[in-house]
Amino acid sequence: MPLYTSGPIANLLFGQNAETAFIKFLNNSPSTFDVIRLEVKQLFFGGDQTYVLQQFVLPPNSSTLRIVQVGFAGSYEVIITTNLSTTLVSHWGKTSNQTILATHRLVHNEFTSLFV
Repeated sequence: MPLYTSGPIANLLFGQNAETAFIKFLNNSPSTFDVIRLEVKQLFFGGDQTYVLQQFVLPPNSSTLRIVQVGFAGSYEVIITTNLSTTLVSHWGKTSNQTILATHRLVHNEFTSLFV
């Protein structure tokens, strides 16, 4: 099963921090039968390590967006487990006035990819 991780993302540096993290998923499978099962963990660092867990399915040739509040976190990490390698993922953070932070933007090939 493919596993993707962002690695730790520093959130309270450089005078701007993300209030929300947007994670976009795309089932890029050419087959009409390949339903993707996804599990998303978001780890928060600083004090106690906690996580938000979301599980969902994604039909072929479709996409979805998940939004997580991260404004309270000094740093965080996104971990995504999926059943198919045709899953494409992107991540970006936005400030409270909806400005995208370049330091929080990760496209698919910037995630560390592991197979478990």
